[in-house]
Amino acid sequence: MSSNRNTRTKTDVLSLRFNQDSSCFICATCDGIRVFNVEPLALKCFLGVGRTTYAEMLYRTNLIAYVLADYAPGLASNVVNIYDNQRKTHVLKLCFKTSIMSVRMSRTKLLVILMNKIHIFSFPNQCQLLHTIETKDNPKGLCELSNNDGSLIAFPFNTKSKGGFIQLLYGLSNDL
Repeated sequence: MSSNRNTRTKTDVLSLRFNQDSSCFICATCDGIRVFNVEPLALKCFLGVGRTTYAEMLYRTNLIAYVLADYAPGLASNVVNIYDNQRKTHVLKLCFKTSIMSVRMSRTKLLVILMNKIHIFSFPNQCQLLHTIETKDNPKGLCELSNNDGSLIAFPFNTKSKGGFIQLLYGLSNDL
């Protein structure tokens, strides 16, 4: 009997994240998105959106950000989709010229991490681009956003500047 390690099933997990207060976690899989409650452990919802490379949820709210795989039918990997699970509709799409590595959300900010940039948007009301930060190549989409008001951001150091290996930005306002 032979097996192929590269064979993907519908339930293969492609990304896995806790929400900001660790009361839920979200799984991006080959057939969509699954949101689980932690206490008690239970499936809260399933979104059959196709092969999803990345998903993030905002606390226990109904807002889910996700990025589909390049070859998924419908939307490409350069589009962040914000889905309102209560209204059962997409409420926002943000398109970029390059593939999205990851996404982070707080109550006041949405971060879209590309290979060598981080775009910071006001969120969820009146989503507007606030800042763009150039970074070193970041194929893993490494970036963290503080859970409080989203005013602290940590990401890999930009080698074009002097300093250490992690950059911290503090106090980013929602002013344009």
